[in-house]
Amino acid sequence: MALGFVTGRLGSKREDYLFDLCFKEAKEKDTKPIYILVPEKYTYEIEKKLSEYLEKKENIDPNFRIMVVSFSTLSKIVFTNVGGLKQRKLIKSSKNMIIFKAIEKSLKNLTFFKTSEYKDGFINEIIDIISDFKRNGFSKDDLLEIRDNIKQEALRLKFSDFIKIFDCYENLIENKYMDTEDVFEIFKEKIENFDQIKGCSVFVLGYMDFTLSQLNIVEKLIKYSKNIYFSLLTDLKNLNSKMNIFNKVNNTYITLKSLAIKNNVEILENKILSNEDYYDEKSLLHLEKNILEISPSKFEKDFSNIKALACKNNFQEVEFVANEIIKLIKTKNLRYNEITVCTRDLQDYDYIIKRIFEDYKINYFLDEKISASTNPIVILILSILEMKINNYSYISVFKYLKTNLTGISSDEIFILENYCLANGINYKAFFDEKWKKISHKVVDEKEIDEELKKINEIKDKFILPIKSLHEKLKGKNTVKEICTYLYEFTLDISLDKRIDDYIQNFKLSNNLYKAKEYSLIFSSFVSILEEMVEFMGDEQISLKNFLNLFSSQFKNLKLGIVPPCKDEVFVTSVDRMQKENQKIVFLIGFNDDKFPKNISNNSLISEDEKENLIENGMKFTTDNFSKIIDEQFYIYKALCFAKERLYITFPLSTLLLENKRPSNVLKKLKNIFNGFKMQTLKDESYKIKDVYLAFSKEKLYKIYIESLKNLDENLNCDEKNTLFEIENFLKEDKEYKDKISLLSSFINYKNEIDNIKEYTSKLYDSDYFSVSKLEKFACCPFSYFLNYGLNLKKREIYTFTPIDYGVYCHKVLDSFFKDIVKNSIDFKTIDFSYISNEVNDITNSILNENYILSTSKQYKHFSSILNRNLKSSISVMIQSLKQGNFIPYAFEEAFFENSSISPINIKLDNKNVKLIGKIDRYDILKKKDINYLKVIDYKSSKKDIDLNMIYNGIGTQLFIYMNALISKDKEKFKPAALLYDDFSFNKVKFDTFKEFSNLDENLFNEKIIDNNKPLGFVIKDLDLIENLDTTLGNDKQKSLILPITLKNKGLEISNRTKGLSEDEFEIVNKFILKNTKKILKSIYSGDISLKPYKYDENTACKYCEYKSICKFDEKCNKYKIIKKIAKNNNLEDILEKMNKDLNEKEGYEK
Repeated sequence: MALGFVTGRLGSKREDYLFDLCFKEAKEKDTKPIYILVPEKYTYEIEKKLSEYLEKKENIDPNFRIMVVSFSTLSKIVFTNVGGLKQRKLIKSSKNMIIFKAIEKSLKNLTFFKTSEYKDGFINEIIDIISDFKRNGFSKDDLLEIRDNIKQEALRLKFSDFIKIFDCYENLIENKYMDTEDVFEIFKEKIENFDQIKGCSVFVLGYMDFTLSQLNIVEKLIKYSKNIYFSLLTDLKNLNSKMNIFNKVNNTYITLKSLAIKNNVEILENKILSNEDYYDEKSLLHLEKNILEISPSKFEKDFSNIKALACKNNFQEVEFVANEIIKLIKTKNLRYNEITVCTRDLQDYDYIIKRIFEDYKINYFLDEKISASTNPIVILILSILEMKINNYSYISVFKYLKTNLTGISSDEIFILENYCLANGINYKAFFDEKWKKISHKVVDEKEIDEELKKINEIKDKFILPIKSLHEKLKGKNTVKEICTYLYEFTLDISLDKRIDDYIQNFKLSNNLYKAKEYSLIFSSFVSILEEMVEFMGDEQISLKNFLNLFSSQFKNLKLGIVPPCKDEVFVTSVDRMQKENQKIVFLIGFNDDKFPKNISNNSLISEDEKENLIENGMKFTTDNFSKIIDEQFYIYKALCFAKERLYITFPLSTLLLENKRPSNVLKKLKNIFNGFKMQTLKDESYKIKDVYLAFSKEKLYKIYIESLKNLDENLNCDEKNTLFEIENFLKEDKEYKDKISLLSSFINYKNEIDNIKEYTSKLYDSDYFSVSKLEKFACCPFSYFLNYGLNLKKREIYTFTPIDYGVYCHKVLDSFFKDIVKNSIDFKTIDFSYISNEVNDITNSILNENYILSTSKQYKHFSSILNRNLKSSISVMIQSLKQGNFIPYAFEEAFFENSSISPINIKLDNKNVKLIGKIDRYDILKKKDINYLKVIDYKSSKKDIDLNMIYNGIGTQLFIYMNALISKDKEKFKPAALLYDDFSFNKVKFDTFKEFSNLDENLFNEKIIDNNKPLGFVIKDLDLIENLDTTLGNDKQKSLILPITLKNKGLEISNRTKGLSEDEFEIVNKFILKNTKKILKSIYSGDISLKPYKYDENTACKYCEYKSICKFDEKCNKYKIIKKIAKNNNLEDILEKMNKDLNEKEGYEK
């Protein structure tokens, strides 16, 4: 019996030395087994290495004695041969459930953790604490003794709760189950009866320390084995120093020696191995020797094989790594399996590495376990319960449907979702017997029977099994009942058969990993249900707690994958790095928050509390201090792993543009290497000259793309020839052939739209055009085409939109004024009380029509705010009417076929087009035989007439409305004013409180009226103006109700008055009709050009809903620039330009 240590720092080939000893032992004439004991997570790597050793002729194992084992597999060997494990061993998921049950049973007695709902994170924390109790051999009495010595009240109560849960847990598993620590206790007893262990040889690799339970087994191995050797990563210096990064290993070394002495086992002379031969470069050896030194020695020779690069972001960083790997493979005669890419947190990079490495066709293995919780099967199963808990909210229902495992097709899901969004289907509405198409808009909408029939069929298809489950889950249920209902539900929707279909499809597409994943997850789902029934079957549980427990099982379920091939880049996290003899190491993400990693304590026991408990005799597996030392060890390990080249990279910002700093460890490298500098990786320009540095088709492809942009401008003749050579080369490649063909066709692409004249008769079959349609075309022809040609509409959502707001207010205003005229009420007698009562009655009748504003308390509150503002706006309108002689005459008056006002006819070459519309309101002043008209259009925000826009076909609405009215009889009807009235009440703002307090009530009311007056043009006729605002005169020359200003004691019209003379109005009116004809010709000629207008800083694109379709790009597309001809209130230039354009026949008639 002998104990031997093989020690050395990183790169000292301790494993190789032990393997040589192992095979030397295997050649001896003995039948006793040889065990290579390693941590569970490294068994695959060591087995792989063992198979590689066996391939060499000199390494033979004639009696097949060598076995790679972990503590778990060794215990199975012992129990199989000598028995002893009568109770079932608890796996993590089972333990999770029993802990949950223990918490539930202890709940009434708990003091500190007094709650009835526990998240899975809390349960996992309790598992860790109980594991600490058992690993360190604490009984209930031991823990009570520690508790009694705690002086801090809060900590004593908390620790007392832990003891209660621990005691309940122990009672629940007593004589029934065994957890890992209990198994170790029996393992310790039974190993003595295992004859094969006596006289065997043991080689222990990969351990830095052991738990107390593991040490008990190790002690037995030391006692009974022929020889036992430990490979320890340490230099055996400063053995008692807590700050030594090998402190953990050194403590293990001391403990193992004491166990050998205790059992009278011979301790062999330490075999201390050097790492001098490991490194191919002296610079890397020097780095390993000095990285731990406080005062390192300078390295004066070449260290170009060590590089530190700052990258713009993670994406650029990984792209550099990928390109460098390809370069190394092709120029340095390396294999993929000689390269390791490591980082501190792999989840920060895994998705980027997957994308870029696959683009570069790099063989790689991502050393991570995939969480089962992201699989569609798990999402579907959990969403079944979430629907019930969340009362069948829209999100929970469509989360369930969009797993594509329900038997509902994607098209059916989209139809159903569109309907639900448009009609506000949510919660219990899913259980309605039949859905009826209801629009939340005020306007009427026809029901489409066929569409409704199809929607109801889809709804019934998915809701019937859910309804059945819903009924079963009512009231209190046991765990067994819920598990049964859940499994029956999966059978009702044929989930098992659907998963089988998926698995077969994955196999046919050669995606064996996905096939295995789906198979494992469904079988795991069934196993979890069986375990829950076994451990908690008769327990009554709330559905929310069941979901928390159930989801925690899936969160803890990780799917491992075996590396698919031998030759692949190993991508891992620093704490899992085990594969030695790596020539190249890329250390990525070397930022100050990762190297060393920030230590955070989210445990139920804080560090201060841990220190308090340790003083009272408690032991913990880990604490913050040990984690800090571990972080220093990981830095040492990461920097000293490479044999030939070391690349250190770090991003200067995240993909979200958050700034990041490099690790301070780089400062130490500057102290070790004379002249060490960090390089900054510039944005790759992919110039044609870089073709000679391209070592992958992906890089070549990017050079090609970038060079295409400069094909006509910056490339000389030789560069163009090189570009075409690249093109021809890539065309021969199967993967890039189609890409190159597609790119070649877009070399001169300018995002221009073809003319569609041959289709216009089909797309625009109506002869009726509204003003808004014409303005849409004037704003952008392509937007018009998408809207009125292709009828593309945004998905309708059941919400109160700005359009709904306008419709609602128009309806209220229309009803209000119509009732006044209908009841022959004099406007001058109307007060605010009347307005308030009328608006209340009108809005109540609207809300009773199943209108959206009546569907929730939130909307009802919103409608009360709207109504308050409407009352104020109407009050201002009434006060304005009182100050003039014009009387409201008509409301929502349409000019259309067979209406009192005829449409406007526009003669085109081959057809007549009719302009139609609806006038919100017009007022009349009757004077002798002439009716003077004031046209008003209601708006939800401030708007004014701008002749610059009108010249370009935009904002012509009021003029066309006026034209429709006066065209009845131009001698009888004359224009007086064209106004936009904003019904969104604009409050008066004051700069100071003093300014507000100095105002009397009359002045304040005047400010309100002035702040809410309509904008637009009046006809500049003094007699008309006096009728528009009767308050103007000597004392008052500026109107509060209209954009009118007089001068010379009210005898002249000031230039500040916004308006036109009658002749000027006629010029504008004729020009608009002529321009309308021009617009209509453009529409029918098939113009769908991508030319949105731009006026100052405003563009047609600002609120356009088709931006994602047109992809307007200022580099290759141009705006239609609207010039400012009319400036301020000077209209002479633009009126002159309009008059000049009126040389041709107007082409319109009434």
